Amino acid sequence: MRNLGPLFLLFVLSIGLAGCGAGLGSSSPASAVATHLTGNVHGGQQPIVGAQLYLYAVSTSNGGTATSLLNTPGFVLTGLSGEFSITGDYTCPTGAYVYLLAIGGDPGLGSGVNNEIALASGLGPCSALTSSTFVTVNEVTTVAFAFAMSAYATTDTQIGTTANLATPFAYITTLLDPTSGLARASHDGFTLPQLQLNALANAIASCINSNGIGAPCSTLMTASNASPANTFQAALNIARNPAANASTIYALSTPQAVFQPALSGPPANWTLAATSPTGQIVADANTYAFTTPVGTMCVEMRPDAAPLTVANFRYYVNNGYYANNMFIHRSVPNFVIQGGGYKFDGTNVTQATTTSPVVNEFNLSNVRGTIAMAKLGNDPNSATDQWFFNTVDNSANLNVTNGGFTVFGSIVGVSGYTSGGCASTSAGLAVMDAINTLPITNQGTTFDSLPVINYTSGPIKISNLVITTVSPANPQ
Repeated sequence: MRNLGPLFLLFVLSIGLAGCGAGLGSSSPASAVATHLTGNVHGGQQPIVGAQLYLYAVSTSNGGTATSLLNTPGFVLTGLSGEFSITGDYTCPTGAYVYLLAIGGDPGLGSGVNNEIALASGLGPCSALTSSTFVTVNEVTTVAFAFAMSAYATTDTQIGTTANLATPFAYITTLLDPTSGLARASHDGFTLPQLQLNALANAIASCINSNGIGAPCSTLMTASNASPANTFQAALNIARNPAANASTIYALSTPQAVFQPALSGPPANWTLAATSPTGQIVADANTYAFTTPVGTMCVEMRPDAAPLTVANFRYYVNNGYYANNMFIHRSVPNFVIQGGGYKFDGTNVTQATTTSPVVNEFNLSNVRGTIAMAKLGNDPNSATDQWFFNTVDNSANLNVTNGGFTVFGSIVGVSGYTSGGCASTSAGLAVMDAINTLPITNQGTTFDSLPVINYTSGPIKISNLVITTVSPANPQ
């Protein structure tokens, strides 16, 4: 096991368990004939003329390719006012969540196109579209969609997940009015990051409303490390690494920026968090649920502080490492509970083959309720798949040991959960504490601090372990 200190190899449980080494497709049957869909595509206040507008369905396979829904040639062109009209030339796949993607076009140059324009708008369930649906596609909708899809997207068409998409698409409509394409200051009692969202949209608009050659586009693409170089990719990369070059990106917006109100100075990072008066957050692409027999804890990831670690964690979630009878294998009272590395099928314990270790990103303190990466002793850059929760404030120890242990999230309360450990931060901490106070059994060196449920002696059963499944939070 990858402990907080020295490395331990996999041992067989002393009760006789032998260790051993251990997709959904993106197509769906058609279920609904399309409805008439209208709207406009704007860069700031400028209509984008002649943009190619595509309608895509998010893939139902992790990392899959989105399905283009429009009949040949696969897109419609925007008109002189940026307007578009999609008639009955598509069919909704069963259960599909869809988005619009506008590529290229003239943002007011008079001649020529900006090839770095890629604007998007998340529409939600295809079956929910009606003839009265009017959609604005602009920088605000692009930023909101990029942040909502940041856990599932690689490019503007490589977007797929097996997760329930109701939550991330609800996050989009919480942040903005899809008809006007304007950011909200508040919605359903939540305080929203309107200033932050508008400021980032303004920065991206500086590239949209240009010929795409040289600055400001080159500045945006470099600051966001966007490849391929387009404005959606820039927004997606900013969502994944919101603290990178935040001041440089902010400086791209002009005093006359169209989306107002906006920040009056550069942010520390571009995180778009929505919070309630009770401290609940709106679930987004960074919100995960840890489901155990003891209860469920919700955790908000911190890509602003540990982007590589969050990306590493997402890889393991998306590839099923934290499912199928993965269990909490270590609990030290008033210290930590640790998991992520082992599974039990009722007979055998297996340890997954891991990817390359992630670089240490110690930026946040190991206080109570945070989640951090476990690693080898005397090797700060050795974390792979194992994580632990700090059940007490361990900052005096773990902040200064082995390069500091990388905290990449914390337990939170999430809107939509009305009971259980995800309903509030305190409820989630209570679940963590309940695991940390379970009886401990010594089942060999690797599992000498194994928390168990209803166990006295004899062979360990699956029901005796704190089986833990990690998945995107889905309060819908």
